[in-house]
Amino acid sequence: MSDPLLFQGKSIYPQKSVYALLIFPFVQLKKLFQSLYSFLLKVMWAELIQGKKKDNELAGLFLFFMFLSLSWFSYLSKAYFPLIFTLFFIIWYLDYNFAKSEYRKGKYTIPIKITDKGEERLLWSFALPHQKPLQTELNWGQIRALVIDHRSIYGGSFQEKLGNVWQINLQGFDGSEWIIDEEKTVTQAFNQVRLFTQWIDVPIIFRGSHGQNNYAEYPLDPDLIKFLDRAKPGVQVQTNQQKWHIYSVWRLRHSWALIKQIFQDSGFILFLLVMSKVMLISGRIIDGVIKGFQGDVVILEVPNNLFSQWTLFPLFIAITIMVYQGWQLSRVKHTYFDQNCLKVAIDNQVIGKLNTAEIKAVLLLANPDAEILILTPKEAIIIPKLQTKEDNQLYLHYLQQGIEYFQQ
Repeated sequence: MSDPLLFQGKSIYPQKSVYALLIFPFVQLKKLFQSLYSFLLKVMWAELIQGKKKDNELAGLFLFFMFLSLSWFSYLSKAYFPLIFTLFFIIWYLDYNFAKSEYRKGKYTIPIKITDKGEERLLWSFALPHQKPLQTELNWGQIRALVIDHRSIYGGSFQEKLGNVWQINLQGFDGSEWIIDEEKTVTQAFNQVRLFTQWIDVPIIFRGSHGQNNYAEYPLDPDLIKFLDRAKPGVQVQTNQQKWHIYSVWRLRHSWALIKQIFQDSGFILFLLVMSKVMLISGRIIDGVIKGFQGDVVILEVPNNLFSQWTLFPLFIAITIMVYQGWQLSRVKHTYFDQNCLKVAIDNQVIGKLNTAEIKAVLLLANPDAEILILTPKEAIIIPKLQTKEDNQLYLHYLQQGIEYFQQ
């Protein structure tokens, strides 16, 4: 007789496509450009903005050598370069959309089972495709907490982001963890973890979160909040006995943070377009130097136009994405609430309403973005991140104060 099933969850595990080997060179090319872009972005931010010097010079030299080699190859195959570049984007687009479609259909879902072994014991089992099942026998007394984590799902041959899930883990006193479920919304994950508490009475914690409630992993720093409240914060609050209004405010110091975030999120496409032309110019110079050492007479010319007609449309798309991303980051986040209702709006667009009395917690989440979560047993609202970490904490502090005021 088999052991009774106590709980069944699932995990999202994207698998490699059957055509992965065919597009392997394009995948490696994208990884090289991504590494070069990330390195240059860190160097620019550390040295130009923060006045710090990067220590990892060996990695920079390696990437620079790879860039020069690739530039020379690009110049030698310059007649086919536009075709290769276009083909790369087509393959990337098809691969991403195929992986996204499979993710939405639930093709990457793998079941997780927890069975009751009796005598305060349970069996955790999880089987990845084409691998032996993983099994662990646990004791209820080993479990210290139920942890909810927010993680990103990456898939396809290019490992692009497909979405976010809320992961539930059993956390032991020794720090070990066992995943039991992943849900696409925070309310689904919260209800699943509350279902699990019928068998064990342990804390429910949102990993890396800050707040003034039992669901937070870390408390807010009261000294920091007092300082921010006096130092021209990027958050303002208007209060009276009947209604509170909390909203973000643009400050001059937010400009650098906005620029950095735009380039982190959307600058890679623009970087790729620029580097494709820079590579051709660099490749021509390298080829001239090599021929010069061989005794040939070489005349080096740098073209006047950086972009040809075939790159104008992708360039327009890249700049449009960056402008849109900047607009999204700089929009004003409003929260209006009284003793009956809490409403959140971005500019003039309402994104959600909750019953004030039903709110269980407000938390500042750490991953993958610094977002503010307002949680009830039935639904939740996530406020997109503000410009700085300090603004997020102050916004959360005002929210906590206001909710406690009206709930009392």
